[in-house]
Amino acid sequence: MQDLSRYAYINAKIRSQIGKLLVPDQIDRLIDAPNMRDAVLILSNSAYARFIENEDVHLEELEKRLTQYDISLHLKISAHLWSEARRLLELLLERYELKQVKILLRARHQHMGADEVRSLIVPGAFTHTVDADRFLASQGLDDLLNVLKDTPYKEPLARAWEDFQRTGFLFYVENALDADYFQRVWQQIDGLPAQDRQAASRLWGIETDMENISRLIRLKSNFHLSILEALKSMLPRGFKVKESLLQRAGTGEFSVMIKELTVGPYWELVSIAAKDTQQKLLLLEVVLYHALFNETGRVLAGFPFTIGTVLAYLILKGAETRRVLSILYSKSFGQSPERIRGVLC
Repeated sequence: MQDLSRYAYINAKIRSQIGKLLVPDQIDRLIDAPNMRDAVLILSNSAYARFIENEDVHLEELEKRLTQYDISLHLKISAHLWSEARRLLELLLERYELKQVKILLRARHQHMGADEVRSLIVPGAFTHTVDADRFLASQGLDDLLNVLKDTPYKEPLARAWEDFQRTGFLFYVENALDADYFQRVWQQIDGLPAQDRQAASRLWGIETDMENISRLIRLKSNFHLSILEALKSMLPRGFKVKESLLQRAGTGEFSVMIKELTVGPYWELVSIAAKDTQQKLLLLEVVLYHALFNETGRVLAGFPFTIGTVLAYLILKGAETRRVLSILYSKSFGQSPERIRGVLC
């Protein structure tokens, strides 16, 4: 009975919100739109109408508005949850803040002007007190750590600073921040009751999978590392991409890893379409997104009174926001529908 009382009200609210998500036909129409203006017109006849003032949309501003809305959803939903579940949503909300911290790190590294940086920051995305001007003006590690003294980012940044100083690559700092963040989310999930823990673990496990595949892609593309070298930066506790599977990939059994992760038609797609490791990683990322959508659907169709319903909706909404923005940015660059479909997760 306790689970029913905890989730009955919020479950009803979330079910109504799910009805506002874009259906596959709307996504297809967006992709097939001749240009970005036509795609914006399609969006103006959906739940996104409230964010579109006219056909001449500035994508950077639209991205900020959509991000702010997704943040507001987290806050509204978490207000109706019991303490441990609310703390989990607060941690998930930190992911938006972490993105802003990374923007500040890159801006500081590249000596960007304050006005340019402010144009990139999403208002309301910070859950901790971070003085952006002091952050950008900081002269050394001690100064920077002082700016972050009341945040969870201070310790992982300090641990990774030596590697950053040695190589000049911010990746080491960003990697440490991500690893610390994912670990804190897992710790919170581990403290949930059994049914909540099971649902949350599956969903966050696939999020971990996607983050790991995304890292492999970035490390091979930007740093030209071998799979074995890249594995040192992988996050533990993935749902499908297990540590043992990653280790096999690192010892030359990459195709075996792909085959174990992609069953049925997905394996045929990857094996036929992907001619090299990089292409296989990109296609695997798409496969994992499909796995996440399937898992969220399974959670929503199952027992409704767990944190899984909440997480499934927020994951679907966040994924939809990313897809919509990806389509619009692709349209602004003049990419064809075929090209967009080929890379869209």
